[in-house]
Amino acid sequence: MSLSRTDCKRFRTAAALLFFLFVPALLFALDYTEHPLDYYKENHSADYDFALATSRKIYGELKNQNYEYALEAAAIVFPEIVRYSSFQDEIESLFNELLTVCSEESNGFSIGPMQMKPLFACEVERLVSATPKLRRTYSVIDFGGDSSTVDARRERILRLRQLSYQIEYLKAFVAYETEALGLQNASRNDKIKYLSAAYNMGIHTERSVLEAAFNQAMFPSGKRRLYFNYQKICIDAAEKISASAPN
Repeated sequence: MSLSRTDCKRFRTAAALLFFLFVPALLFALDYTEHPLDYYKENHSADYDFALATSRKIYGELKNQNYEYALEAAAIVFPEIVRYSSFQDEIESLFNELLTVCSEESNGFSIGPMQMKPLFACEVERLVSATPKLRRTYSVIDFGGDSSTVDARRERILRLRQLSYQIEYLKAFVAYETEALGLQNASRNDKIKYLSAAYNMGIHTERSVLEAAFNQAMFPSGKRRLYFNYQKICIDAAEKISASAPN
Protein backbone atom coordinates (compact mmCIF):
# COMPACT_ATOMS: atom_id res chain seq x y z
CA MET A 1 0.00 0.00 0.00
CA SER A 2 1.46 3.34 -1.07
CA LEU A 3 1.14 6.52 0.95
CA SER A 4 -0.63 9.55 -0.42
CA ARG A 5 1.20 12.83 -0.77
CA THR A 6 -0.69 14.13 2.27
CA ASP A 7 0.28 11.07 4.34
CA CYS A 8 3.91 11.44 3.32
CA LYS A 9 3.88 15.07 4.36
CA ARG A 10 2.37 14.14 7.73
CA PHE A 11 4.99 11.42 8.20
CA ARG A 12 7.85 13.81 7.46
CA THR A 13 6.37 16.38 9.85
CA ALA A 14 6.02 13.80 12.62
CA ALA A 15 9.57 12.55 12.05
CA ALA A 16 10.94 16.09 12.19
CA LEU A 17 9.05 16.73 15.41
CA LEU A 18 10.40 13.57 17.01
CA PHE A 19 13.92 14.53 15.93
CA PHE A 20 13.48 18.00 17.40
CA LEU A 21 12.16 16.64 20.70
CA PHE A 22 14.42 13.68 21.36
CA VAL A 23 17.70 14.02 19.50
CA PRO A 24 18.83 17.18 21.35
CA ALA A 25 18.15 15.41 24.66
CA LEU A 26 20.12 12.39 23.49
CA LEU A 27 23.03 14.53 22.37
CA PHE A 28 22.82 16.39 25.67
CA ALA A 29 23.20 13.08 27.51
CA LEU A 30 26.09 11.94 25.30
CA ASP A 31 27.96 15.18 25.93
CA TYR A 32 28.13 14.36 29.64
CA THR A 33 28.72 10.58 29.47
CA GLU A 34 32.47 10.88 30.01
CA HIS A 35 32.21 13.85 32.36
CA PRO A 36 29.09 13.34 34.51
CA LEU A 37 30.28 15.73 37.21
CA ASP A 38 30.16 18.54 34.66
CA TYR A 39 26.44 17.90 34.32
CA TYR A 40 25.84 18.38 38.03
CA LYS A 41 28.20 21.33 38.29
CA GLU A 42 26.54 23.13 35.37
CA ASN A 43 22.90 22.13 35.92
CA HIS A 44 22.61 21.40 39.66
CA SER A 45 25.32 23.59 41.10
CA ALA A 46 23.87 23.80 44.62
CA ASP A 47 23.61 20.01 44.90
CA TYR A 48 27.11 19.61 43.46
CA ASP A 49 28.61 22.16 45.87
CA PHE A 50 26.85 20.56 48.85
CA ALA A 51 28.05 17.08 47.88
CA LEU A 52 31.62 18.23 47.32
CA ALA A 53 31.72 20.11 50.64
CA THR A 54 30.22 17.18 52.55
CA SER A 55 32.48 14.61 50.87
CA ARG A 56 35.48 16.81 51.59
CA LYS A 57 34.40 16.98 55.24
CA ILE A 58 34.13 13.18 55.39
CA TYR A 59 37.51 12.81 53.70
CA GLY A 60 39.12 15.24 56.14
CA GLU A 61 37.61 13.45 59.12
CA LEU A 62 38.83 10.07 57.90
CA LYS A 63 42.32 11.41 57.20
CA ASN A 64 42.47 12.84 60.71
CA GLN A 65 41.61 9.37 62.00
CA ASN A 66 44.40 7.88 59.84
CA TYR A 67 41.83 5.73 58.07
CA GLU A 68 43.59 3.81 55.31
CA TYR A 69 40.87 4.19 52.66
CA ALA A 70 39.81 7.77 53.36
CA LEU A 71 39.50 8.97 49.77
CA GLU A 72 37.83 5.81 48.49
CA ALA A 73 35.25 5.94 51.28
CA ALA A 74 34.45 9.61 50.70
CA ALA A 75 34.18 9.10 46.94
CA ILE A 76 31.75 6.18 46.92
CA VAL A 77 29.07 8.14 48.78
CA PHE A 78 29.38 11.30 46.68
CA PRO A 79 26.45 10.46 44.33
CA GLU A 80 24.23 9.63 47.30
CA ILE A 81 25.04 12.99 48.88
CA VAL A 82 24.06 14.68 45.60
CA ARG A 83 20.76 12.81 45.72
CA TYR A 84 20.25 13.76 49.37
CA SER A 85 20.80 17.42 48.58
CA SER A 86 18.24 17.27 45.75
CA PHE A 87 15.51 15.80 47.95
CA GLN A 88 16.55 16.99 51.39
CA ASP A 89 13.16 18.48 52.33
CA GLU A 90 11.29 15.33 51.35
CA ILE A 91 13.81 13.14 53.17
CA GLU A 92 13.52 15.21 56.33
CA SER A 93 9.74 14.90 56.23
CA LEU A 94 10.02 11.15 55.71
CA PHE A 95 12.42 10.91 58.65
CA ASN A 96 9.81 12.44 60.95
CA GLU A 97 7.24 9.93 59.72
CA LEU A 98 9.64 7.03 60.25
CA LEU A 99 10.23 8.03 63.85
CA THR A 100 6.49 8.02 64.44
CA VAL A 101 5.91 4.59 62.88
CA CYS A 102 9.23 2.69 63.06
CA SER A 103 7.68 -0.37 61.42
CA GLU A 104 9.59 -3.15 59.68
CA GLU A 105 9.00 -1.28 56.41
CA SER A 106 11.06 1.64 57.72
CA ASN A 107 14.18 -0.54 57.43
CA GLY A 108 14.16 -0.02 53.67
CA PHE A 109 14.15 3.79 53.61
CA SER A 110 17.31 5.80 52.97
CA ILE A 111 18.39 8.16 55.73
CA GLY A 112 20.94 10.96 56.10
CA PRO A 113 23.51 12.46 53.73
CA MET A 114 24.96 9.09 52.72
CA GLN A 115 21.46 7.69 52.10
CA MET A 116 22.02 4.66 54.33
CA LYS A 117 19.17 2.24 54.88
CA PRO A 118 18.59 0.74 58.34
CA LEU A 119 18.84 -2.67 56.65
CA PHE A 120 22.35 -1.76 55.52
CA ALA A 121 23.24 -0.60 59.03
CA CYS A 122 21.87 -3.85 60.50
CA GLU A 123 24.07 -5.92 58.21
CA VAL A 124 27.17 -3.86 59.02
CA GLU A 125 26.43 -4.24 62.75
CA ARG A 126 26.14 -8.02 62.35
CA LEU A 127 29.47 -8.13 60.51
CA VAL A 128 31.10 -6.06 63.24
CA SER A 129 29.70 -8.28 66.00
CA ALA A 130 30.76 -11.47 64.21
CA THR A 131 34.30 -10.37 63.33
CA PRO A 132 36.74 -9.87 66.23
CA LYS A 133 38.96 -7.46 64.26
CA LEU A 134 36.00 -5.29 63.26
CA ARG A 135 34.51 -5.51 66.73
CA ARG A 136 37.69 -4.12 68.28
CA THR A 137 37.94 -1.29 65.76
CA TYR A 138 34.26 -0.35 65.44
CA SER A 139 32.91 -1.01 68.92
CA VAL A 140 30.84 2.18 68.69
CA ILE A 141 28.50 0.42 66.24
CA ASP A 142 28.69 -3.06 67.77
CA PHE A 143 24.93 -3.28 68.33
CA GLY A 144 24.37 -6.81 67.04
CA GLY A 145 22.06 -5.83 64.20
CA ASP A 146 18.90 -6.23 66.26
CA SER A 147 15.81 -4.86 64.52
CA SER A 148 13.12 -6.87 66.29
CA THR A 149 11.60 -4.09 68.38
CA VAL A 150 10.27 -0.59 67.76
CA ASP A 151 12.84 0.82 70.18
CA ALA A 152 15.72 -0.84 68.33
CA ARG A 153 14.48 0.43 64.97
CA ARG A 154 13.94 3.94 66.33
CA GLU A 155 17.41 4.04 67.89
CA ARG A 156 19.01 2.94 64.64
CA ILE A 157 17.16 5.64 62.68
CA LEU A 158 18.34 8.25 65.17
CA ARG A 159 21.92 7.02 64.85
CA LEU A 160 21.79 7.19 61.07
CA ARG A 161 20.72 10.79 61.33
CA GLN A 162 24.15 11.66 62.73
CA LEU A 163 27.05 12.07 60.33
CA SER A 164 29.49 10.71 62.91
CA TYR A 165 27.62 7.40 63.04
CA GLN A 166 27.26 7.24 59.27
CA ILE A 167 31.03 7.67 59.00
CA GLU A 168 31.56 4.71 61.35
CA TYR A 169 29.19 2.52 59.33
CA LEU A 170 30.96 3.61 56.13
CA LYS A 171 34.39 2.83 57.56
CA ALA A 172 33.34 -0.62 58.73
CA PHE A 173 31.69 -1.38 55.39
CA VAL A 174 34.75 -0.32 53.37
CA ALA A 175 37.13 -2.23 55.67
CA TYR A 176 35.05 -5.40 55.40
CA GLU A 177 34.52 -5.25 51.63
CA THR A 178 38.16 -4.40 50.91
CA GLU A 179 39.22 -7.59 52.63
CA ALA A 180 36.33 -9.74 51.41
CA LEU A 181 36.94 -8.74 47.79
CA GLY A 182 40.72 -8.87 48.09
CA LEU A 183 41.20 -5.21 47.15
CA GLN A 184 44.09 -4.41 49.46
CA ASN A 185 46.61 -4.13 46.61
CA ALA A 186 44.18 -2.92 43.94
CA SER A 187 44.52 0.52 42.37
CA ARG A 188 42.52 3.36 43.84
CA ASN A 189 40.13 3.39 40.89
CA ASP A 190 39.53 -0.36 41.12
CA LYS A 191 38.82 -0.05 44.83
CA ILE A 192 36.31 2.69 44.09
CA LYS A 193 34.64 0.62 41.36
CA TYR A 194 34.08 -2.43 43.53
CA LEU A 195 33.25 -0.57 46.73
CA SER A 196 30.77 1.79 45.08
CA ALA A 197 29.03 -1.13 43.33
CA ALA A 198 28.79 -3.02 46.62
CA TYR A 199 27.51 0.09 48.39
CA ASN A 200 24.68 0.25 45.85
CA MET A 201 23.99 -3.44 45.37
CA GLY A 202 24.52 -4.79 48.85
CA ILE A 203 27.08 -6.45 51.08
CA HIS A 204 27.94 -10.02 49.99
CA THR A 205 27.02 -9.28 46.35
CA GLU A 206 29.05 -11.61 44.14
CA ARG A 207 32.10 -10.16 42.44
CA SER A 208 30.78 -10.96 38.94
CA VAL A 209 27.56 -9.08 39.67
CA LEU A 210 29.52 -6.07 40.90
CA GLU A 211 31.66 -6.12 37.77
CA ALA A 212 28.56 -6.20 35.57
CA ALA A 213 27.59 -2.81 37.02
CA PHE A 214 30.83 -1.17 35.91
CA ASN A 215 29.48 -0.42 32.43
CA GLN A 216 25.88 0.29 33.35
CA ALA A 217 24.40 3.79 33.42
CA MET A 218 21.79 3.57 36.16
CA PHE A 219 22.22 6.60 38.40
CA PRO A 220 19.37 9.12 37.96
CA SER A 221 20.19 12.75 37.43
CA GLY A 222 16.90 14.52 38.06
CA LYS A 223 14.00 15.76 35.97
CA ARG A 224 15.60 15.05 32.60
CA ARG A 225 15.98 11.41 33.65
CA LEU A 226 19.45 11.13 32.20
CA TYR A 227 21.39 8.23 33.63
CA PHE A 228 25.07 8.01 34.42
CA ASN A 229 27.47 5.33 35.55
CA TYR A 230 27.78 5.41 39.35
CA GLN A 231 31.38 4.20 39.31
CA LYS A 232 32.40 6.92 36.84
CA ILE A 233 30.87 9.59 39.07
CA CYS A 234 32.72 8.25 42.11
CA ILE A 235 36.10 8.05 40.34
CA ASP A 236 35.74 11.60 39.04
CA ALA A 237 34.57 12.75 42.46
CA ALA A 238 37.72 11.35 44.07
CA GLU A 239 39.81 13.72 41.98
CA LYS A 240 37.67 16.69 42.96
CA ILE A 241 37.58 15.76 46.65
CA SER A 242 41.33 15.31 46.95
CA ALA A 243 42.06 18.44 44.91
CA SER A 244 39.81 20.67 47.00
CA ALA A 245 40.43 19.15 50.41
CA PRO A 246 42.57 21.10 52.88
CA ASN A 247 46.00 19.70 53.67
